[in-house]
Amino acid sequence: MRTGFCVFLLCLASPMCRASIFDMIPVVSQMKSLVQVIAGDAEGARQTQENFADFMPVVSQVKSLVHAAADDEDAARRTQQRFLNNMESIADSTPLIGQVKGITHIAVGDEERGVEIIKGATSSTGALIGGVFGGPAGAVVGNVAADGLITAIQSVENGKHSPYGTIDYVANIDKKDPGEHFDVWAGVGMDVGGGVLAKKAAGKTPRKAIDEFGGDLPRGRLDEHFIHQWGPDDMEISLSPRTTLEIARSRVGHLSDMYKKRLELVDFKDVNDVDGMTNCYMCTAAAKKGMSVTELVETYQMSMDQVWRATGMDDIVKIYQRVGYPEAKLAYHGNIRGLYEFLDNNVNHGTKIYALAYDFADKPGHVVLLRAWRESNRYTQTLITDFQKTVPDPSRFRTNLNQPDAKSYYLVDFGNEFGKR
Repeated sequence: MRTGFCVFLLCLASPMCRASIFDMIPVVSQMKSLVQVIAGDAEGARQTQENFADFMPVVSQVKSLVHAAADDEDAARRTQQRFLNNMESIADSTPLIGQVKGITHIAVGDEERGVEIIKGATSSTGALIGGVFGGPAGAVVGNVAADGLITAIQSVENGKHSPYGTIDYVANIDKKDPGEHFDVWAGVGMDVGGGVLAKKAAGKTPRKAIDEFGGDLPRGRLDEHFIHQWGPDDMEISLSPRTTLEIARSRVGHLSDMYKKRLELVDFKDVNDVDGMTNCYMCTAAAKKGMSVTELVETYQMSMDQVWRATGMDDIVKIYQRVGYPEAKLAYHGNIRGLYEFLDNNVNHGTKIYALAYDFADKPGHVVLLRAWRESNRYTQTLITDFQKTVPDPSRFRTNLNQPDAKSYYLVDFGNEFGKR
């Protein structure tokens, strides 16, 4: 919704649209009339309010009904025609829609009208692009740059200086009436507001911003929004890592305490900070090292092909060997029954950590981090963390190894890290 509103605001950058938009907005229209009256333009103020009654949705329709009830069908028709014409001018100024509409006019022989529509849409497109990349200042600069480009083109075409939009306003500022001054400066304000929203919309991540904690979630860090999701009452700068971990574990409601106590701070880290959909093996390796994917790639100077395009288990094992696990090897390949038997035979003391890979018949495979250990009852227990998924995703943590549609299972044993024996 925010993205759509910022596009609407930046559409006001078009000089074709400014007067019609501001005349129809409650309060803004009345402010404009007040400015006009103070400046001595009573007729302009009256026209602005007449435009408000004709352009404002609902108000315009009520006015038409009043005319119709008084048997003044011509007045009712004129009001609705003005309303429709105003809506059309807004559409003409909308990026992409305006260009398509202008090209259509040109194609059917209405070249003059088509060119004017394209100019208006291009002006607002400049503001939109500038807002996305440069925020408020970018929106204003983008609008001026687009108007400058249009001015240059039509000046060459006409053989004389032919200013357009903002350029025309500056060049002929002494000839503008109070209403036009209001429209231009209100348009600059709308550019600034739209630029703010456009910049936020372009920079947002799929994770929910933790506004109540002072800003967006830093990528690659602990997901503090998940850990402290019930408010800042238990989020203090002085909290120790142990206290933070205790709070984080308590948030995983679908796991029993036996599994929660196995979770570490890395389990609540935004490991997949590149938002990859095919980099599950990299997410697993990064988590094993306590890093994000970006940190892992930068630390070991890896190429992006290795991040996204491993073609099989041999490639994955080689990547694990490169990132600090030279003894990494494929330890198991088979069905689910054999997987449980392998774990029962190989997990004796402490917790073993593997990369567990699923091979599917009709979709790409998937790699997760598997912890396996023996409880006092001698049964092997398992806990999976899928680091490609976001921390709040309920399927990030699970205890069941079986995937009904998996045709086979692989285990990669990381072995020892460099320097660890």
